[in-house]
Amino acid sequence: MPFEIGGDEVVHEGRWIRLLRREIRTADGALHHWEMVERRTHGPIVAVVALTDDDEVILLRTFRVPARAWMLEVPAGLMDVAGESPLETAKRELLEETGYEAPRWETLMRGHFNAGLTPDEIVYFLARGARRVREPEHETLEAIEVILVPRARLAVTLRDPPPDTSLDVKLFSLLWFLDVPR
Repeated sequence: MPFEIGGDEVVHEGRWIRLLRREIRTADGALHHWEMVERRTHGPIVAVVALTDDDEVILLRTFRVPARAWMLEVPAGLMDVAGESPLETAKRELLEETGYEAPRWETLMRGHFNAGLTPDEIVYFLARGARRVREPEHETLEAIEVILVPRARLAVTLRDPPPDTSLDVKLFSLLWFLDVPR
């Protein structure tokens, strides 16, 4: 490691996150602090790339309060149920947010996505054969619209999202996994 990492001071603790100040000592002996956010959950964030039998990708248009904007995303969620595996959380989130279930699941990728701010990891799952089985069940502070995009048009949709909608840029990494024409 290029630095000596010291202890953490909790600056603020909320229901879902805590703000930390982490001590860092550089090679010259100088003490510094890094401000970071840590989630209070039971594992990584999960995200679902769901494909229907009609070869459509299930996307969400979700209002995100921190961005003050509608975002185009895939179904995702926090591991907020103790003892639940990432796959179980992904299946639950897909059903709650979209009303879809899928019979075939595989892990696409796992990794960090904003390592300068948080140690969070995200696990992407691919769900094939997704079928709508009920109405979505959104929480009070969720505003979500389900959007079905033909897989062959995903790159075009990401380059030109719906009006008044911003884009979760992590979606572009999915093009390679889905073998989408670019």
